[in-house]
Amino acid sequence: MRYVVVFVALLLAVAAGASAHKCVPNKNNCEKCNPSRSKCLSCYDQYSVNRKGQCVECKVPGDLGWTCVKCKGDKPSFCLECNDWEGEQPTGVYATHSGRCKYCPDKHCDSCDSISGKCRECRRGFGLVHGKCKKCGDEECISCNKNANKCTLCYSGNMVNKAGKCVKARAAEPSGGTGAASPSFGPPGGSGGKCCTNCGTANTSSWRKDPQNGSTLCSACGQYKKMNGTDRPVKLRQRQAAQDEQPRVCTNCAITETSNWRRHPLTREMLCNACGNYLKLHGVMRPLVTAQSEGGY
Repeated sequence: MRYVVVFVALLLAVAAGASAHKCVPNKNNCEKCNPSRSKCLSCYDQYSVNRKGQCVECKVPGDLGWTCVKCKGDKPSFCLECNDWEGEQPTGVYATHSGRCKYCPDKHCDSCDSISGKCRECRRGFGLVHGKCKKCGDEECISCNKNANKCTLCYSGNMVNKAGKCVKARAAEPSGGTGAASPSFGPPGGSGGKCCTNCGTANTSSWRKDPQNGSTLCSACGQYKKMNGTDRPVKLRQRQAAQDEQPRVCTNCAITETSNWRRHPLTREMLCNACGNYLKLHGVMRPLVTAQSEGGY
């Protein structure tokens, strides 16, 4: 009888252990589990799967190590893919052959390939010409790929004519150019020249990339597309635009000016750059004594 009890206890212990390690999507940074729910198949950005099927955080050394979004699961200090997911850097980043994150070799490049550093997309006002970013000849031009003197995309209110120049939409020739309406955003402004390609805002707590085409998105549009797989609806954009007009205040230190606004990962409350970075690094809110002495930048 005693052996039966011990055997049952062992079975219960095994079952409890299996249940405790059962994979659950959207939990413990796991994005997708295998059919039997015994291990994770893919993790969210900044985490990777190890041999045990668990998500481990990427911890890459160096000033740009925080831009690592994918690393070796069993060697989290070795980065496989870097991405400036907060839109803070003036130049794109990439993963080197040694597993570190570095700036793209071309300072005007916004996105480049891992290992080689070959540019894929230039920042606004520049075009990819023979593998290098060249400044567009037209000030109203967003991009001028293949030929710096011929625009491929213009700012809002303009269209590309058949000569590759940006002209006012009403003056554009019906049969010339691309015939496509320009996206609803303007020239570079106060956010490092960045504008959301979905809602047009230049103000956001952080910049993100469209997972499908790599275009720039504000934090709200980027999170919505990641969770729903579609662009954020117009009504939500209009509501966000009304919120953007309200003055911003850090909910931790109460300052109103900072180099970059951030959000608390759980409460979504507004935080200044310094308080947001402190929370990300230490897991707790920045002490008020430190905030008052150092400010919000």
